[in-house]
Formats: sequence, C-alpha cells, structure tokens
Amino acid sequence: MYRQELGERGKPAFYQGRVAQAIVDVINQNGGVMTLGDLSSHDSEVITPISTEYKGVRLWELPPNSQGLAALLMLNILENFPQLKAKGHNSSDYIHVLVEAVRLALTDALRYLGDSSHVTIPLETLLDKGYSHQRAQLISTDRAMERVEPGLMTGSDTVYFCVIDSERNACSFVNSNYMGFGTGLVPKDCGFSLQNRGANFSLCRNHINCVAGRKRVYHTIIPALLTDSTTTSQKPRLLAALGVMGAFMQPQGHVQVQSQQASQSNNVRHKDICFLTLFLPGYCL
Repeated sequence: MYRQELGERGKPAFYQGRVAQAIVDVINQNGGVMTLGDLSSHDSEVITPISTEYKGVRLWELPPNSQGLAALLMLNILENFPQLKAKGHNSSDYIHVLVEAVRLALTDALRYLGDSSHVTIPLETLLDKGYSHQRAQLISTDRAMERVEPGLMTGSDTVYFCVIDSERNACSFVNSNYMGFGTGLVPKDCGFSLQNRGANFSLCRNHINCVAGRKRVYHTIIPALLTDSTTTSQKPRLLAALGVMGAFMQPQGHVQVQSQQASQSNNVRHKDICFLTLFLPGYCL
C-alpha cells in the first residue's frame, strides 16, 4: 500500500499525510518530539563533494556531516608510508599501519565532523597534506599507539608585529582574542568579536587564578625585547624585538630563539638568528 502511494504521489506521500502522521505517532509514543512540521519542512540539498589525491587517482566523498572525511584522512596518512606495498598486502605489518591510520582518522572525525551549517569545520587544515604528515609521525611500525588524541587545530587569531625606528626605539606587540574567535559573541553592528581571555580563570576557591571581579587573569600574550647586558647606569642596547603565536607555545618559542642565539658565534646578527630559528627543529609541549 505504501509503495503504491509513493509511486503515485512521490515525496509528499512520505513527508506529508497518512504516512507522515504514522511516523510522528510512533516516535512520540516512544518519547520523541518530532512533529508533522519537522517532516514537511525537510528538504534534500545539493552538496559539493570533498576529495584527496592518492597514488595518481582522486577519491571524491560526501562532505560533513557525513564521514567521507574520515576516508580521505586515512588515505592522506597512508600516503606517508610508501614502503607499505613492500610489506605485502594484508601482512601483519600492512594491517598494523592501516589500523593505526583508521584510529587517527576516526579520532579526528569524531572531534571535528559535524553539521557545517551550525559549526565551523576546519576542512582545509584537516585535508592538508602537511597535517596528515604530522599525524603519520605518531604511527610506529613496531607498536600500537597507547592513546589517540585529535590533532590540534591551530588558531589564526593571534597577531604579532614589531616596529623599530632609526634610533632603535622598538615596539613589540601581540594581540589575540584567544580560542580562535574569543567568545564568538559579536556586538550588534560593530564587526568584532569579544575576547575570551577569562578562560584561564579557575573556579576553585583556593586557586591563585580563582575568578573574581576586577581581577586580571593569567594570559598567554608575551611580546618581548632582547637587549645586551648592561649596568644600571647604562642604557641597554636593543638587539631584537621578538614574539611568537600559539598560546602556551609563546614562552617556549622565546626560549628557543634565545638558546639558539646563545649557541651562535658573536658575528651572527640577532635578526638573522631570529629568522633562522624559524627553520630549525623545535618543540611545543
């Protein structure tokens, strides 16, 4: 009977009328809250697929909110194991790498995949080959990962700049709303979002950063200056203005720049050391 109605009336036979009422009734009888309006307002969408290239071919998948993203993430990770074919198809080493890639991809999918009309999904970052290379570094060929965490999406809200004039007066400046777009709250007709620096307050009464009125919170913004060592009677000579982005990476970055400077000979200019440090191996905890 239902198939005949569907053939004669098409979509309205399912989303409206007798069948729709029966669907709503059985859902509500079991604690649901669906209405006839929910069904009748449903519509399908034409979507733009997402894809990645793997060994000379391109795989196209449905975008979020489907998990096609997970398949693409897996392929991007596997691309970092060119020796996999030599292991032998379905060998233990082969399956091990595939399983670890699945664990990484699904962990990211469960963290970042959702309805793009309600949340911002960092698709470009997730599908970037550089990101998959970083994730692939977590896979060891001789042991399973003990714990898998989602990859950290780096924000782009922190801005650093410095200005130095001809008399070596310097301004080192960092600005950041924190957590991407701060609170995500935009005052009407103002065009900016409110910062979320209060996120580092604690709700524990005895904590040194317990939230309170007219109290400044622990924050991560630290523009810096580097000068030579002088006595109090002398004006210090400016060597560099420096700063980095990345929340808790900032003090780590300052130390890496300074330790690199200390390891170089005196005839290397400080501005060159700061520049070269960007291209040297580093760490971020």
